[in-house]
Formats: sequence, structure tokens, C-alpha cells
Amino acid sequence: MNNRTYKRQQQPSRLAGALAPLILAATLLELGSPHASAQPPDHYAAEKAQSYLAQGLAELESGELSAAQSSFNSAIQILKVNDGLFSTEQIAPVERLLWAHMQAGNWKELDTNIGYYTWLLERIEKSTLASQLAIAKGMRNLYLEASAHPENATPARYLSAALRTNWQALNFIEANVGANAPQLLPWLYDGLLLQFLESRLKNRRGLTNHTFKTDGSEFVSGWSLSQRESQRANYAIGVSLLDRIEAAEEATILDFAPHEQSPRRKRLATTLAVYRGDWEAVNGNEEEASTFYNEAGSLLGWDVVPLTTQLPRPTFSLLPLSSSLATPMPGTAPAVGMERDNSRDAWAASYRDVPLSVVQALTRK
Repeated sequence: MNNRTYKRQQQPSRLAGALAPLILAATLLELGSPHASAQPPDHYAAEKAQSYLAQGLAELESGELSAAQSSFNSAIQILKVNDGLFSTEQIAPVERLLWAHMQAGNWKELDTNIGYYTWLLERIEKSTLASQLAIAKGMRNLYLEASAHPENATPARYLSAALRTNWQALNFIEANVGANAPQLLPWLYDGLLLQFLESRLKNRRGLTNHTFKTDGSEFVSGWSLSQRESQRANYAIGVSLLDRIEAAEEATILDFAPHEQSPRRKRLATTLAVYRGDWEAVNGNEEEASTFYNEAGSLLGWDVVPLTTQLPRPTFSLLPLSSSLATPMPGTAPAVGMERDNSRDAWAASYRDVPLSVVQALTRK
């Protein structure tokens, strides 16, 4: 993008306060005078911008990354001239431009355009919770894919950004709809899956360094964790996330009539016992895992808890009380690299023993 100079508004919108911390800190583009175009919109130019956007999407899909970047940049420039510097119509091509730079491994350009994207988001005055969370999920997906890029020398930086994005989304949901709101559940379990990914990242350089745990762009020394400390912290965070899932599910039970609450609590206790057993198993705590699985079996009268061959399970869902031994648990899937899927080869190279279903669950649109 062309460099100009712009000023921040004195009072950022509500969306800015919610989502700005989700984005990696980067030097924002210097843009020109922050004034909307004085000319009336040119409808032909708007159609031309849409044409460039469609062309860029086709090029991105076919892997023509340089051409896609050029098309998206053309669309953005037309929209800035036609609709004004603050035009939110730029958001769609800017989002696609981020993916084009990420796929091409243009890390400096990616960070710069993330900064510009953040600046644009600050101009959105009205937005729903759902649309704000969609933005957060899109950025989380971008960071996760960047962490698995074969030409990324600092995958921990982007994985940490994905983790940070998920935490910020959780905090935003809590602030707007409550500490035990059902909207938290998918983000809480995704948080656990992200902790699992963190424990499986091969190139861990900088993973526990202060640089990658904050929004700062400068290296900060004097704060880090050993690998053993990091593993303990990772495990503890997973346990706390399961505790929060249990609390959120328990809150929904209170909405039911008293005679319906007891079977629902039994179902919740059984489900959490299985998922806690899973978390112990992926952390190598076989004895503790067996204890939780036996607890689940005793609650439902099972002799053996039906297990998935790959952990963790890709989603959290309450188990039906009528489950039988003949019904396998959801989530069985081969690990990345065990299936022929060229689009996921990078994940196998970057992460060890990660089920393909987990990757798909975290990067779903």
C-alpha cells in the first residue's frame, strides 16, 4: 500500500476497544489526510473495485499470490479514493490481502497490513457481537495458518498471537453477556485445543519468551519459562478451561425445572469426566486419565468407556446418556500426516502428532 500520514481519532469506537488488542502490534501504514473524499461516489469506480476484488479472489484460489496482492491493492486504492480514507468497504479486500501475504510468506508486509486493518476496524461504529467474533475468528485462523507456514522462521510468534486472540475474545464475551454465557463454550474449548497445539509445536524458539507473550514489537529480555515450567502452565490452563466449561454448562441447567436438573447434571458430570480424562491422557498422565474414565463409566454403568483413537476431541459436546459400548466417541480422526492432504502437509511439519480433526476444528470458517 502507498504510504501517507493519518491521525488517530480521540475516541475510538467500541469495536476498537474490543478487537484492537487481538491484532499483532505492527507499525501502521502512514496514510494521507484523514478526510473523506469531497467528490460524490463514482459508481463506475465502485464496480471496478468489486471487479478487482473478484479477480483477486480467483487468483488467490489458484495460488497466483503476487497477482492477487496486486488486485486487492488496486481495489483498496479505488475504494479509498472513491469512498474516503475511512471507508469500511476496504475491509473485505484488506482481509484477503492479509491472506495473500501470509500464504506468500511476506511477513513484514503482513504485519504492516494487519496494522492498517486494525486502524480500519477502529472506524466501525456499530457492530453485533457475532460480527465482532467473526473478525476475531478470522484473525485467529490467519495466525494459526501462519504458524504452520513452511517458510515461517518464528511460528511461535503467530501461535502466541492466535492464543492471545482467543483470550481477548473470551474476555469480550464475558464483558458483554456474562461470565457463564453459553457463547463462551466454543471459545473455551478452542482455547484448550490451542493449548494442545502449543504443547505440540516443534519450533518452540521464543514460545515462552516475553516478546511473544505481549503485543510489543521490541524484544524484551529477563522473562521466560523453562520447557518444564511451560508444560506445567500449559496443563494447568487446560484444566482451568475445563472448569470454566463446567461452570458455563451448569449455569444453563439452572434454567430447567427442578425435576429436569438432576439427569442433566449427571450427563454433565459424565461428559466432563471423559474430557478431563482426555486432557490427562494427552499430557501423559495415564493413571489420572484412567481414574476419570472409570468415573464416567460408573456414572453410566459402562464397563469400559468408549474411547477415540486420537485426542483431543475436535469439539465439546455433552454425551447422550444412552451411549452404548458399540457407539464410538466422536472425534476419531487420523493425525496430520496420516492422511494424504497436501493442504495440511505444513501442519505435519510444524506440529507433532496433531489430529487432522483438531486442525480442521480450529481453522473452520
